[in-house]
Amino acid sequence: MNFSGEFNGCRIFIRGMKDQEIGTTTVVDYNREHMTVTVRGTFYNAEDSGFVVVLILANDSVYEYNGKLRRSTLYPANSEIALSHGQLLEHRGAKRFPVNAPATVDNLVVDNRLFPLLTPIEVTLVNLSATGVLIRTVPNCFVNGSSFRFTLHSGETRTTMQGQVVRVREAAPAVTEYGCKLLANE
Repeated sequence: MNFSGEFNGCRIFIRGMKDQEIGTTTVVDYNREHMTVTVRGTFYNAEDSGFVVVLILANDSVYEYNGKLRRSTLYPANSEIALSHGQLLEHRGAKRFPVNAPATVDNLVVDNRLFPLLTPIEVTLVNLSATGVLIRTVPNCFVNGSSFRFTLHSGETRTTMQGQVVRVREAAPAVTEYGCKLLANE
């Protein structure tokens, strides 16, 4: 799948093929013609095969690609990833990336209409896949079927996504986890 939009400035999560975490950073350049992204930081390890799986948070969607990590020839302080086998996944078996980052739920969504919350709900985004997110917050915020728009805060980058609760589980006293499928922002 060739992404027809723009990945520049998007958040990217990088994992090795054996599921080891390599890094989280920002795309500084997307070359649509060569299907490569240049990312901030040097992640290339000459002893490693360089094959990776990446998640890119783009606009209102999450894209998963297999790729080959290598040194950037144009930007020595950065790495380049040649992308292949991209997909916008639609199944629960999608690879999960641990995030553990703060996010806020700013709006509820009812009948495709946004209803701003007077006080945003602070949540922790536990993990992210191409099809969903797991968030953790206080109990009784959402029920199965609830839809909401949330903002992931990562340094200076803010990414807004929309989710719908498909699973609710008490994780600990006064802590509930909500499994959510990602929806396209309307």
